[in-house]
Amino acid sequence: MSRSRHLIFVLFFLVAFLSGALSMYIFKDRFRQDVVTNKIIVPSGKLVFVGPDGRAMGEIKSIQQGGCLAVFNDTGKPAVKIRASKDGGEIAVWGSRENKVGEMAAGKHGGTFAVCNEHGNFVGGIRADKYGGSLALFNRLGKPIAGIRALRYGGDLALFNNQGNLLGGLRTDEYGGSLALFNNQQEPVASIGTFEQGGSIFLSNDQGEVVRKM
Repeated sequence: MSRSRHLIFVLFFLVAFLSGALSMYIFKDRFRQDVVTNKIIVPSGKLVFVGPDGRAMGEIKSIQQGGCLAVFNDTGKPAVKIRASKDGGEIAVWGSRENKVGEMAAGKHGGTFAVCNEHGNFVGGIRADKYGGSLALFNRLGKPIAGIRALRYGGDLALFNNQGNLLGGLRTDEYGGSLALFNNQQEPVASIGTFEQGGSIFLSNDQGEVVRKM
């Protein structure tokens, strides 16, 4: 494994996996919060259902992508929302604290599913993508801690600390597999990989500079 191949491998985990994991974070705020009234409104393609006490219980309206159905709780906040989207349909669910706790949607390559905790922080998601599927896990503060996904030659796995910094990654490639380890500053300190002629090991200092290779 050449030094350039080593750097490419490191950049792969620092950029590709972080962007892949964070891309799933878009589900947290996808739905727009609509203004709710206590009237039945027919014009403009919107119908609001009001309970005996005058509070809105639900609504059906037309949107750019098609239709949207929303059910509200006893405080007039969304509890469930179903709507058409560019790729198909979406369903979102809110918890008792009025934070979104789950969402399922159609995506470009299939389905996506996201889960949030009671505070509305994204803690996990699974989605279909070009090569199969991917899974991302986050801590209670919304920081990524682990991820796994399918790739062209197999799969890869990444592990993060509580601050969301990448500490280790394992992936497959056209020659076999590779492993990289990082310190708390996300500097690469060790890596092992396969290449056409066999395998190689790189050891680096705390600044990410290679000090030994085998």
